[in-house]
Amino acid sequence: MKSKVIVPVISIIIIVLVLLGAAFLLIHKSVSSKQEFVSSPYTIEVYITEVNRDVIVEPSNDDKVHITYYGNGKSDAPREELGQVVYKSKHKSSIFGFIFNSSSKKTIVKVPKNILVLNVLNDNGDSTIKSIDNKDLAITVNSENGDVSIEDVKVYFAEINLDNGDASIKADLHGLIANSKNGDIHAKLKGEESDYSREFKEDKRYYNVRSENGDAKVSFIK
Repeated sequence: MKSKVIVPVISIIIIVLVLLGAAFLLIHKSVSSKQEFVSSPYTIEVYITEVNRDVIVEPSNDDKVHITYYGNGKSDAPREELGQVVYKSKHKSSIFGFIFNSSSKKTIVKVPKNILVLNVLNDNGDSTIKSIDNKDLAITVNSENGDVSIEDVKVYFAEINLDNGDASIKADLHGLIANSKNGDIHAKLKGEESDYSREFKEDKRYYNVRSENGDAKVSFIK
């Protein structure tokens, strides 16, 4: 009698394991397929939206936008139209995220010198923009849960908004606006303090750095 009961139980366990294995493989395929997008040489605006991964933006070696991302199929791919490149990640966190360690994968964006707008929106990941030299570029970074790092950039304008995270900024720019609800902001700006105003002026550099529940510090470097 016991053997007759054990057999159905074993069958059910096997079926459950098979289904879990199939789900495991499907999720793994959807979140870990590495792909690369290359734009035409006519892009002037780049918009990046990421959900659960770090974003790194750095210079391109040519006049095109290169995006290394993780997705599965055309629905995940960046799109290009009318001088704009738009990438919106479809990746969502799952119960298997700790197994795949998908957070260790990064979305890497390489931008050419001719772009005028760079917009990064990151829900749950760090955002890094480094070594960009473009005196006409305006950068906007909105981060919900993650740190923002602006490293050795020379641009016209940067705006950073954080909910829960710290910001580190080292830049040569005309204007900076940085706001954080719960985090520190440390900015190092090129020039001397007398070069800057605390309010917007077209003919003078300016900065406005504030944190509701954290430190906001600005220093100047030659």
